[in-house]
Amino acid sequence: MPHALRSLVRTGPFHIEHCGGCNVLHVSIGALTIRLERGAALQLRAALGEAIERIEGAVASSSPTPEPLHN
Repeated sequence: MPHALRSLVRTGPFHIEHCGGCNVLHVSIGALTIRLERGAALQLRAALGEAIERIEGAVASSSPTPEPLHN
């Protein structure tokens, strides 16, 4: 089956295409391209979301908490 790539997203250094022939996503970041099956792409999305939440949680917990006001 021929590999027909359809561009889905292009933003900054990221370019994501779908191959109709092998039904995978081609994810390019600059010169690096990885091919992901749908399940792997969903797992990557979940893992990145969790990592970002942990980073944001770590940043929020390291911020100084305001002192209570005393009259």
